[in-house]
Amino acid sequence: MTVLFADLHSAHLSTCGQPMEMVQTKFEMFSLSGTFGTSYIFPEVLYSGVQLAPGEFEVLADGRLKNRNTTSKPVLSVTLYGRWYEKDAPSTYQTSA
Repeated sequence: MTVLFADLHSAHLSTCGQPMEMVQTKFEMFSLSGTFGTSYIFPEVLYSGVQLAPGEFEVLADGRLKNRNTTSKPVLSVTLYGRWYEKDAPSTYQTSA
């Protein structure tokens, strides 16, 4: 589940639906949740310029991803990745004894 944020400060309709790396929109509050068939959920928040945003967000006990304070930089995307490790192909990696 990914939420991509459009640049709300832009009036250029020609950019609608186009890939973006730079945005200007900051958020006072957001919360993202989803329903997954696995307990392995990985959050990711990307700032403008495709920069990771470690430490400014938290995952609550109910699984929601939310910001702790107003974002310090413009937000490009907020994502929750789910992974079923059980569906991975068997490993062909062998250790030597």
